[in-house]
Amino acid sequence: MSVKTANRDINALLPAAQKACRLFLQECHAAGLNVFITKTYRSAERQKWLYAQGRTRDLDKPKVTWTLNSNHMSRLAWDVAVNPPKNLYDTATLNKAGAIARRLGIQWGGDWTKTPDKPHFQVPVNWKAPAGSASTAGTGGAWHVEYGDSGSRVLVLQKALNTLGYKVAEDSQFGPSLKAAYIAFQKANSLTPDGLYGPAGQKKMAEVLASQKTLSKEEMDELDQRLPLTQQKDMANLLRCARQTGVFEVDHSDKAPTMTRRQAYDLTLSYVARKAVEDAKKK
Repeated sequence: MSVKTANRDINALLPAAQKACRLFLQECHAAGLNVFITKTYRSAERQKWLYAQGRTRDLDKPKVTWTLNSNHMSRLAWDVAVNPPKNLYDTATLNKAGAIARRLGIQWGGDWTKTPDKPHFQVPVNWKAPAGSASTAGTGGAWHVEYGDSGSRVLVLQKALNTLGYKVAEDSQFGPSLKAAYIAFQKANSLTPDGLYGPAGQKKMAEVLASQKTLSKEEMDELDQRLPLTQQKDMANLLRCARQTGVFEVDHSDKAPTMTRRQAYDLTLSYVARKAVEDAKKK
């Protein structure tokens, strides 16, 4: 990676910091704080490059760091910013994020007296989630699952994604394919694509599932009539197949009929292909 590029990958942090960062994000999103990661691990070379700005290069630009020994280099720190419509470093949001960090035993740069750094968070190498936090809560409290986990809660996620047409194995294992599918869901629904299925993801999943609807005969006839005559027969059959199997969300408004038909067509073709393979295996 170039020294001019910031590393935003949580997986580049040490294990304790990864868990702390994901729990921190989960708690922030549950509290309605729309923050995202801007920096995680930083190499010594990039630290030197940043330190040089405003000192030995780009003298017309402001200094961006005051040290050559950042905790980012130890893989124990991360920085955040705030999503629109708020300002990138909205003070009120960062103050609330800082309060969450304190509760989780995470050090917040905003508490530093000499050089406050509100977007900055870090943990010691032996950090552990405090008792009662979401990652240690019992069945009745907030919970999350992530890559490497297994069990009934992973199966809940797999079933939900399959309902939405993502096509993952329902084996109760949070493996690479499930992580990729869930990150795709996060990106499609404006969630932080960290692969962590926590309260924010659960809330959004419930909203998306609740928005799914099937087509009435009248709606199907209306949709059929909008298609060019040369496509009506094949497309109508595919759409009916999709409706019967529940693999797509329908929006037949005038604003986006072409896109919804295309999505339905693609998803249905995938279903038909998968069904054909399954039927062949049974023979």
